[in-house]
Amino acid sequence: MWLLVPALLAVGHCLALANQKDSGPMDPGPSDVPPGPALPCHKLSVSNIDFAFDLYRQLASEAPGENVLFSPVSISWALATLSLGAPAASRAHLLEGLGFNLTLVSEAEIQEGFRDLLRRLPVQGPQLLLTLGQRSFSGLGPGAAQDPAGAQHSIREYVEKQTRGQLGAWVEELSNATAEVLVSHLLLRGILRLSPEDSDLGGRELDFYFPKFSISSTARLELLLPGAAVGGGLPEQPGLNISKVAHKAAMTLDEAGTEVAAATSIQLTLGPRPDLNLDTSPAPDTEFNRPFLVMTFHTDTGSMLLLGRVVNPLG
Repeated sequence: MWLLVPALLAVGHCLALANQKDSGPMDPGPSDVPPGPALPCHKLSVSNIDFAFDLYRQLASEAPGENVLFSPVSISWALATLSLGAPAASRAHLLEGLGFNLTLVSEAEIQEGFRDLLRRLPVQGPQLLLTLGQRSFSGLGPGAAQDPAGAQHSIREYVEKQTRGQLGAWVEELSNATAEVLVSHLLLRGILRLSPEDSDLGGRELDFYFPKFSISSTARLELLLPGAAVGGGLPEQPGLNISKVAHKAAMTLDEAGTEVAAATSIQLTLGPRPDLNLDTSPAPDTEFNRPFLVMTFHTDTGSMLLLGRVVNPLG
């Protein structure tokens, strides 16, 4: 089996350069000029990448021969948001599960890093669109005015609108015990422009090849990610527990550009996490060759937006 890292990184780099070009000329300056001051979001980047590859290894080992695709930023942002209302022990458990070493970076620095990241990531331009968002659906559960079916319909409509239908009609089924749902989403659209004036190739010509593919992946993550008690949506609401974490990502890449959408849904219940009945049977044998990794980075913040493995380019 060959493991190839395609030129998607170069594509993301070119898109980032095109976006920087819109905001003004780039002046590389002399080579001995020290780099600028680190941004608050840079304190997240290494942990974000470590978390991404740890999660990738777990997902890939559970699904040999299958496509894997997820957005580390969408997942880590959602869990970091829940940590804000968690007791101290649960807060540390969640953040350490996201790869943070709390002896090197404080909780305050982590939260400031996420706030800074969310200020810098969104882009709306002719060559690149990147949007992120988050919404909490509360007032659910026993005795609530809205039944699970109605809440599930509202969540599905929200995800479809925010991801422009890229994930289809996806939403995890809500149980009667679900008291609150937190949804985090990401949408990326980029137009490929690989001409010399849009890159740092110095006017050189090159042949640039990459495979076309369209893949999607859905995963249940509650067994892989830290579960902890978190605060409720209202001050008088008792503490909640993470009961289900679901994630879906989809990506299409062709001659015109790339489209990526991802969403994370975290369900919270009043009681402890119920016994989980996940199908952990091994996937059927699949013959494949030349799978490759796809990674999408945001160069300014050093954040990994997407990580996956393509085995079947039509899957």
